[in-house]
Amino acid sequence: MANPANVLELQVPRIIEIDVGLREAVRQQRPGRRPVSVGGKRELAGRHVSHRLAASGSVSTCDNEAMTVTRPLTPGDADTVAELLRVNRDFLAPWEPVRDDEYYTADGQRAVIEGALERPDSVHPRVILNEAGRVAGRISLSEIIRGPVQSCSLGYWVSAGDNGRGLATAAVGEVVAVAFSDLGLHRVQAGTLAHNVRSQRVLERNGFTRIGMAPAYLNIAGRWQDHILFQVVAEQAG
Repeated sequence: MANPANVLELQVPRIIEIDVGLREAVRQQRPGRRPVSVGGKRELAGRHVSHRLAASGSVSTCDNEAMTVTRPLTPGDADTVAELLRVNRDFLAPWEPVRDDEYYTADGQRAVIEGALERPDSVHPRVILNEAGRVAGRISLSEIIRGPVQSCSLGYWVSAGDNGRGLATAAVGEVVAVAFSDLGLHRVQAGTLAHNVRSQRVLERNGFTRIGMAPAYLNIAGRWQDHILFQVVAEQAG
């Protein structure tokens, strides 16, 4: 069995099903600005909250200040992400759905990225940057639901060469801050394979709590596998 990796499925299905008509009816509802606590700091929710709210595993500069380790994904990232996926294909295979060869090409990734960017109401994709500012992985908020739910799913992956350096913990902290501040959401959920202890620790360090086990939850590496489910809500973050 491969060692656990810093990988969460980027397309985790939502736990709570909501009527499509209700989702359309509340699409334009957005909560008012409200204070949230991330990484022990209270900030007013809004578009200009600093993304330097990474949790305890944040990457630091020489001046010991937290630095931003994510940025929005763009179509210009297609070549870089495709190359990173090709290099890490075997490393990521035990933790991801089976992909066809097109997925690992620049054109395939360009289609994936453009598809995500065309759905800003339901997907918030970003890249993870290492200390040198190079792309080291991807992280996304998906399945964004408004109305009474105000929830989303979290998924990410970090390249083999950048695993174990705190990038996943810092990136999750930043993106959770975005979910609760910029997006005004109430809840972020995530699921890990039952034996993926490292990703479970990343979630726990960012305030996620285990809420249950979902048998045969996702088809990963060619078979239906159990997942442990986690969540964090805005009132408990930090």
